[in-house]
Amino acid sequence: MKRTFLTLATILSLTACSSGLQDKVISRSDDLSSRPSWAKESTPLTKKGSDLYFLGQTRIPAEKANISMGYRIAENNAKNTIASAINQNLTYMFQNAEEGTSYDANQVQFVSTESAKALMSKAIVSDRYWEKVLSTVNAEEDKEMFYSIYTRVKISEADLKKAIDRTLNKNKGISEDLKKKAAQQWDLMIQEQYQITNE
Repeated sequence: MKRTFLTLATILSLTACSSGLQDKVISRSDDLSSRPSWAKESTPLTKKGSDLYFLGQTRIPAEKANISMGYRIAENNAKNTIASAINQNLTYMFQNAEEGTSYDANQVQFVSTESAKALMSKAIVSDRYWEKVLSTVNAEEDKEMFYSIYTRVKISEADLKKAIDRTLNKNKGISEDLKKKAAQQWDLMIQEQYQITNE
């Protein structure tokens, strides 16, 4: 029976910073009138053309806030999303390639980590956005001010596939047959796990 697991989008949306009882956006970067459609925690993985995009987000107190540092934190979180996505991609590919196979989760983790390392130099920041928020945090209407900061990084789908393939080929513990079957699951995995977008 096929194993089930939460998608990365679900996991990230469940663990994303929770908002207060009532939030009011005070200001936005670049004087935008609304949050960009790409800055959505519920869709951290998106695909546009031949590129894959990974969303990173952080929240910092408004008092003495350093937006540049916030962007760096959000960028690092986006790159961590790449590593998590690779792990999920490989798990998906192996599960669907050979039902019932008892593959080693440690092998998947190793391949994911090595592939992510190979990709970090190719990850390019494509978008940044912040909003200053006044939040009501409890029934007594206590307030707090913070910045929600979003960064999106992109890599080409071809680069991601190459990084995974190179690392798989170095790992002698995974059979050639299973590698081939897993690779055949790639397009289906992209369709199911990444939101296709024009943004």
